Amino acid sequence: MKSYKLIILSVTFIALIFSCSKKDNNDDSSPCESNLLVDLGNDTTLYNELSFILDAGNPGASYLWSTGETTQTVEVTTSGNYWVKVTDECSETATDDINITFCYSVAVDLGNDTILTDGSSFYMNAGNPGAEYIWSTGETTQSIIVTEPGTYWIQVLSCGSTDSDTIIIGFNFRTIKIETDFGDIRIWLYNATPFHKDNFLYLTNQQFYDGLIFHRVVADFVIQGGDPDGTGFGGPGYTIPAEIIPGLSHVYGAVGAARLANNVNPDKESNGSQFYIVSDPDGETGLDGEYTVFWNCI
Repeated sequence: MKSYKLIILSVTFIALIFSCSKKDNNDDSSPCESNLLVDLGNDTTLYNELSFILDAGNPGASYLWSTGETTQTVEVTTSGNYWVKVTDECSETATDDINITFCYSVAVDLGNDTILTDGSSFYMNAGNPGAEYIWSTGETTQSIIVTEPGTYWIQVLSCGSTDSDTIIIGFNFRTIKIETDFGDIRIWLYNATPFHKDNFLYLTNQQFYDGLIFHRVVADFVIQGGDPDGTGFGGPGYTIPAEIIPGLSHVYGAVGAARLANNVNPDKESNGSQFYIVSDPDGETGLDGEYTVFWNCI
């Protein structure tokens, strides 16, 4: 019996030691303490500055910015609302956002009036990065490319300040002379409709139009020619894809490409050689969007 009791006491003693040791280990552990604080500052308006640095603080944390960047700091160059989400080593998260507005002194100079050769283009830059732009063409980008002669203007707006400038773009371009019994007609071809322009120049150089008549003459509407048969049904044996350009309207003197009706020509392809000239002093804008306008009388 004494031997049996000693064994029991030994097991009990070992269990007590193990239990005490486990309790002591729990007491030594400490919870993760988070000191996470994110503050990007107040909304900011910058004048004539090109960039701004945003700092999320909390070195060693993880970062996710609205810009997609994952660094502690980011550099911004455009106006907008920016936010950051920060996660520390305790898996705690915090966010903050800030509005940044870039303002610039507005000064616009498109340069001097310019004469270009036919077929070339002109690049215009309004400067003032980050501002708002309104061009006479309807575009709203900082720079545009023009291929037609005309007067162009730009208005630039930034933080309540505005400025504007105007430039005249001229072109030295080739013209084509149509000789008739009633006098000569001189025309110039639009660069905006290159298929029709190139085709008309090709036929002219081939003397295709020599000796042809205006087979259709309607007072205060149009005169139509370019048919080698003189019937209204002839042509060179091919058609040209439509080049219906917004802004090229059937004003007085505008020249359009004749074509077959929509029921047999849904793509509005042009006859390869027939053309008409608008003779209505008020124009024929009802034809806009239906026929390709590709040159004008001057």
